[in-house]
Amino acid sequence: MNIEQKMEWLKPERITKLYDGQKSRFGMNRLFVIGIGRNGTDCVLRCMHLTEKRFGSDPKKVRFLSIGEESQLAELSYEGTVPADGITLPISPEESIYKYLNNPAKLPEYAQHWFDSGLKNYSPAAPVYGLTKRQCGRIALFHYIKQIMKIAGEAMADFSGSEHSLEIVITGNLGDVFCGGMFIDLPYILTKLFADASYPVKVTGYLFAADTAAL
Repeated sequence: MNIEQKMEWLKPERITKLYDGQKSRFGMNRLFVIGIGRNGTDCVLRCMHLTEKRFGSDPKKVRFLSIGEESQLAELSYEGTVPADGITLPISPEESIYKYLNNPAKLPEYAQHWFDSGLKNYSPAAPVYGLTKRQCGRIALFHYIKQIMKIAGEAMADFSGSEHSLEIVITGNLGDVFCGGMFIDLPYILTKLFADASYPVKVTGYLFAADTAAL
């Protein structure tokens, strides 16, 4: 392609014509950004801050969900933006993890077949043990499954006003107990819940990974 062809290709009029009638102030696709754990919630806060600063808030175009330990969600902020500015799913370890470690029989039947019974031997004097095992994040996911279904249902209803694609982005650090325990199951759950949506839905994961060379 010579220089004249390149100039013709890059003309603003051509670009405008390509996207005319499809553009919106948030782009053509809608976004549902879900951050799990500390790194995932940090990412959501930055996305939320930049999006709302530039475009304002429009839950029919972009939605944000922060999933993490309730004490962390209460403390996090980014330049004035806090998790509660979007949607939050605060996790109470005492309610959603420790009670099952103490008594695995309280787990739903479908979860008991993969539960590691060795986890029940954690010491009540050191409950933080339950926040070092990824399986405990998975236990928390199934504890809050009804809340997740409710949040997904509300999102699907808000996004139903357009046929443009929806991209669900799930982000976090696999080394985090909540993200590590939820990252495999949550996309399958959301894919199933959005199966009847009247618009295309794509689920994408973005992972943070520690620099193992620096450990």
